[in-house]
Amino acid sequence: MLLGNAVETAANPPGPAGTISVSNETIAPSENTTVSVETTAANVSGYEVTVTFDPQKLQVTDVAGVDMADPVVSLDNDAGELVLTQAQATAVDSAELARVDFDTTAMTKGESATIDVVGSASEIYDTNGSAYISEVEPGEVDVLQAELGDVNADGEITAGDAVIVQRFIAGLPTDTPDSQVATLADLNEDGAVTSADVTAILQVVADNDEGDSDDQQSSVDRETPRSVDGQTAVVA
Repeated sequence: MLLGNAVETAANPPGPAGTISVSNETIAPSENTTVSVETTAANVSGYEVTVTFDPQKLQVTDVAGVDMADPVVSLDNDAGELVLTQAQATAVDSAELARVDFDTTAMTKGESATIDVVGSASEIYDTNGSAYISEVEPGEVDVLQAELGDVNADGEITAGDAVIVQRFIAGLPTDTPDSQVATLADLNEDGAVTSADVTAILQVVADNDEGDSDDQQSSVDRETPRSVDGQTAVVA
């Protein structure tokens, strides 16, 4: 009977108990970001995860635990490698293991960076200390083309952007993806999209319009009509 079970197991090996993954994040230019290291496995009491990244684009600035205690880490920002590990007596299911803060200011508009999970160096453990069979999924950081406040990414900040934000806050649909609105609308950078951001966007619009008005007035002043020997001339 034992031999039969062994043959059956060899012919039908168990599937993965879950995945180890890094979240995808979309950010505005010159912003930093935080990614989550997660697992979909159940009954997790320990883990060891290695992630790699492009050190020319990303630099780790902090690591914190979420559903488990702060991990013990080994970090090499020059090589673009981070190792995280933690263990506890009790189990968690579908856990957010840790959050990793990245300095992304070296990235430019429209640029992307991948954060890979190294499968051969990453394991999830159950309450017996046994490693699960796990799959791995990379994460990605994408920098939008537009600046904060330019919610529809058309190259300028207008009252139209404020309209989009108002509808987003009210839960109404727009032609702009919600993820883009959530990223570009937070003009005061307090971590939430609120009416304060609408006011901030409109203030930028008003300030820009005032600047345009001043430029037009200066142009008029430079072309003031004057009388010269009874003739009217425009003096620039």
